[in-house]
Amino acid sequence: MSATNPLVTAHVIQDVLDPFTPTIPLRIAYNNKLLLASAELKPSAVVSKPRVDVGGNDMRAFYTLVSQAIYR
Repeated sequence: MSATNPLVTAHVIQDVLDPFTPTIPLRIAYNNKLLLASAELKPSAVVSKPRVDVGGNDMRAFYTLVSQAIYR
């Protein structure tokens, strides 16, 4: 996994998750703006529900999307 990967840079990979290789594309957008990995959002930016697009051709596959709120 590349050190330029935002999840590595933000220490999600190693501190929270073991290193992995993504197998499907995942896109998340709020108000038609693409959300990048490890992005921080203001509450006003997430008033609307996100649009989540999970790639792949197997309609029998299911995935779990987990959201983490970090308060500072």
